[in-house]
Amino acid sequence: MKLKERITVFTEEYHQGLEKIQNRITETTQYVEDLALNIRYIKAEEIAAAVKKKVLTGDDSQERKLRRSLEKYEIEHQEKTEELIVLKVVLDEYKQDKADEISMLTRLLQEEKRLVSTKAYTKMMAVKKAYVEAILEESEILHVYNQLDIQLQEIEVNAGRRTHVYGNLAIESADSFSDKYRYNNVYLGVTADEVKRLIKRQTPADQLEYLERFSK
Repeated sequence: MKLKERITVFTEEYHQGLEKIQNRITETTQYVEDLALNIRYIKAEEIAAAVKKKVLTGDDSQERKLRRSLEKYEIEHQEKTEELIVLKVVLDEYKQDKADEISMLTRLLQEEKRLVSTKAYTKMMAVKKAYVEAILEESEILHVYNQLDIQLQEIEVNAGRRTHVYGNLAIESADSFSDKYRYNNVYLGVTADEVKRLIKRQTPADQLEYLERFSK
């Protein structure tokens, strides 16, 4: 079994075991609370009414019956309270035991993570190299046409129709993402912050939509 699969199986089993214990704690807690309410009701309402009946009629059978029930509920309440304490201990031990068990998986994961990271960044750098080479290659024609423009301007200068030759190559790419609308959505730059957001999947999808029309 591959490491990714081993970790997936382990975490799934961990959460299933955790949920099972937590569900028992929740159910037992609710049961203890219900018993406590029942005990309080018997004491405050039913026994009080039975005592009144005994005083008025001399019949204590109802009171004795209720006190036996009360004793039963109190014993069960004590047992379930102790069970709840044990379950909470079991929960903590389960968490600690599972944390101990992942030491080997954690070590293997970190080793594989370093290899995967190196491979991923190497591929991204290869793409960046291709990107830079594409800019150099595709921009060559811009220099050709800019030079032709300079040649024509020089003729006009010689004829006295202009005083200067403007040879600076205009860059028709936005300096920042927010300015791309001024350049027909052309934004060639990728800042360090943008790279971080892309890798961390923090870039909203709508901020990448402007690239779609250039992929055709």
